[in-house]
Amino acid sequence: MSRVFKNVEWEKLSIAGGIPHFGYYRPYRMPDGTVNPRFREDGISGLILDVKDKRESGLNFFFSVLNPEIEEGITICVVPSHVASDTNTSGIAILAKRLASEGRIDKTDYLLRQKTIDKLATGGERSGQTHEGSIATNPDMTVSGDVILLVDDVTTSGESLRACKDILMKSGASRVAMFALGESLRD
Repeated sequence: MSRVFKNVEWEKLSIAGGIPHFGYYRPYRMPDGTVNPRFREDGISGLILDVKDKRESGLNFFFSVLNPEIEEGITICVVPSHVASDTNTSGIAILAKRLASEGRIDKTDYLLRQKTIDKLATGGERSGQTHEGSIATNPDMTVSGDVILLVDDVTTSGESLRACKDILMKSGASRVAMFALGESLRD
């Protein structure tokens, strides 16, 4: 099996079917709309929000820490935004494109949202069926035989990543390792 991560713990977790992540993400807003007092506790939540907002501070930070931990020669794909589009222009897609430019294969536009879904962070349906029914593959690309790193900014239930992994495997990928910048915490 081809490696995806140089980071031994991430590689082990990935092989076991888990979702490695860099840290934990505390949403900026609480469910009642107030600001989360623990949001800036560790600094990682703010940097993840910077990626979501396409700010260079977050993009540069995560590029610098992730690039040395990912093998060269692999394909990089992203979980598409909740908004229907024929390209992926989210912050995580920008980061993924930068990581791909370092000796990896950029297929960040392989998975495309064909139907807008409710935003998950505000209570949208998280089931795998919701994702599989709203995501298509780019007919101008193939992932047959590829070893893929599939990235997302934040994972809560893992359903978005797992649904996209299933689509990639059905499309012929030889391996799909999932990764998220952060795992969501609700304090």
